[in-house]
Amino acid sequence: MDFKNKVALITGGAGGIGKAYAEELLKLGAKVSICDLDEENGDHLAQQFNLMYGHNRAIFCPCDVTDYPQFEAAFQTTVSVFGGLDIVVNNAGIFNDRFWELEVDVNLNGVIRGTLLAFRFMGRDRGGRGGTVVITGSTLGLRPCACVPIYTATKHAIIGFTRSFGDPFHMNLSGVRIIALCPGSTLTETNAEDMKKGILSPAYEPVWRREYENRPFQPVQNVGRALIHVLVKGASGSIWTVDNQSPPREVKFTSSPCLFEEKMALSFLKNGLCQWKRLILCNGLQQRNVSNKSLKPVMNLECRVALVTGGSSGIGLGIANELLKNGAKAVVISSSNAEEGEEAKNFLNDNHGGGRCVFMNLNTKNGKQFEDVFKATFHKYGSLDILVNNAGVLNDKAWEDTIAINLNGVIRGILLGHKFMPQCNKPKGGIVLNIGSTFSFDAFPYAPIYNLTEHGIIGLTRSFGDKAHYVETGVRVVALCPGVTRTKQITPGNGEMLNEEWTEKAYAVLADSPQQSVEAVASAAVHVIKYAESGTCWPVEAHILYKANIPDRKSYSAKIADL
Repeated sequence: MDFKNKVALITGGAGGIGKAYAEELLKLGAKVSICDLDEENGDHLAQQFNLMYGHNRAIFCPCDVTDYPQFEAAFQTTVSVFGGLDIVVNNAGIFNDRFWELEVDVNLNGVIRGTLLAFRFMGRDRGGRGGTVVITGSTLGLRPCACVPIYTATKHAIIGFTRSFGDPFHMNLSGVRIIALCPGSTLTETNAEDMKKGILSPAYEPVWRREYENRPFQPVQNVGRALIHVLVKGASGSIWTVDNQSPPREVKFTSSPCLFEEKMALSFLKNGLCQWKRLILCNGLQQRNVSNKSLKPVMNLECRVALVTGGSSGIGLGIANELLKNGAKAVVISSSNAEEGEEAKNFLNDNHGGGRCVFMNLNTKNGKQFEDVFKATFHKYGSLDILVNNAGVLNDKAWEDTIAINLNGVIRGILLGHKFMPQCNKPKGGIVLNIGSTFSFDAFPYAPIYNLTEHGIIGLTRSFGDKAHYVETGVRVVALCPGVTRTKQITPGNGEMLNEEWTEKAYAVLADSPQQSVEAVASAAVHVIKYAESGTCWPVEAHILYKANIPDRKSYSAKIADL
C-alpha cells in the first residue's frame, strides 16, 4: 500500500496511541485529520505536524464521537479540505467503569458511528473510492479482566463487530476493509495510577494489582508501527494484537477437530473463537459423555426465588416455566409489554398454582425501574437467588436501542445482582444467568451490531464471573448462548437490519440454521443454574448443550513479522 497523499481521519488523535498513528502515517506521506475533544492540544499538534512534515499535511477537527452531527462534520471537513478519504481510524476510547454508560457510548456507539460514516464517505457503492477502517481494540477483547469488566465487554464487542462488518459480503459491496488492532498495556500520557481510577469500586483494587501491578507497558510507538503493518497486510475482518514490544500478531480463530459423533450445526464447524465440549443433550436431558449423577449441584432450585427479564414470551417464559417445574418457590417475570406479561403470569400460575408467579413491568433501559423491581422482589419474598438477564432484541436498524437493551441492560442486571444478592442471600449466594447467543462466538455479517452486543456478553460474563468476584460476593455469573430457537425473534418482520437486503439475508440465515425448541433452551438453563461454575459460557444449539472451552489468547495468535 502506497501511503503518499492518502487521507486518514483519526479519532482520539490528539494524544497517546492516536497521535502515534498520525505520526507514522505522516512519515510515509499521508495527510491526516486529527479528530479529538481536546481542541487546544489537537490544534497545536496539527500545527506542529505541518512544521515537521510539510504545509497542509495535517488538520484538526473538534470531534466528540458521542455527538453524531459533530462527528459527521469532521468527516465533511476532512473530505472538503483534502479532496477525499482513504483511512478511518476509530481510536477514541475511555477506560472508566465508574462512568460505564459513557464508556459504552464512546467505546462502542462511537465506533459504530465512525464505521457507518466511513462506509458512507468511502464506500464505492456510495460513490467513494473504497478504503480501510481500523478500530483500536484491546487485548482485553480476547481475555477476561476482572478489574474492569465493562471496559472488557466493550473490547470483546469490537471483536464481533469487526469480524461481522469485515465479512467479504461488505468488502465486496463497498470496497471498505474493516480491521481491529488490539494493543496490550501501552505507555501513554495516562499512567497506570490514573488508569486505576477507572475501576468500578475500591473493592476491585486487589484484582487491579493482580492484573497490572507488575505488567510491562509497551511504548506507544510500537502500536503506531503496528498500524502501518496491518494497513499493508491485514485482510478485512482480521484481528491483530500488539503487546510487550513484540511485532503484531494476527489472531487466527480456528476450531478444534470435530468432537461430535453426529453431524452438527454448521456454525460449530466454521472457524470460531471457541472449542466446544459436548456435555449433554437437552430434549428430556438425554445424557451423553457426562452424567448428572457425577456432578455436584452448586444450587438446588427448591425454595429459590428468580427474576427473569423479558419473561413474558419466548425463551424467558420457557425458563420461568422450567424453574417452577423444578421446584422454585417463586418466579418474577418482567417485560415492557404489560398485556403480554399478565397473560404469561396467568399461564404460569394456572400450570403451577399457588400464585408462584408475579409480573412486574420493566424496561431494562431504565436503571431506576430495574432497581425498583429488585427491591419489590426482596420486599415480597425476602430474597432473590436467580437473575436471568434475558431481555434482548434483534434490530440493527434501531441500533442504539439494541445496545441499550442487549448490553447495557445486562450490565445493570449484573451490577444490581452484585449489590442486592450478597446482602440478603448469605450464605446462599446467587446466580446471574446472562442469555447470549451462539453468535457470541461467530460472525453475523448481516447483523453486525447485534453481533457486537452478543460478543460483549461473553466479556462481561467471564470478567464479572472471575473467581475474585465470586469469592467476594457468592454470586456466580454465567452465560447461556442459544442457537436459533423457535421464537418470534426469528420471524421476519420482528426486527430490521441496517437495510432491506441485510434484513432479508439475516432472516434467511436464521431460517436455514438448525432450530431448537424453547423447552430445550429452558432445560439447558436449569442445568447451567444448578451446575455451572462462575465465569463459564454454555452454547446450546440443535438441542445439545456444550461448555465453551475458550483458549488463552496467546494460543491463537501467531507472530507475523518483525517491525
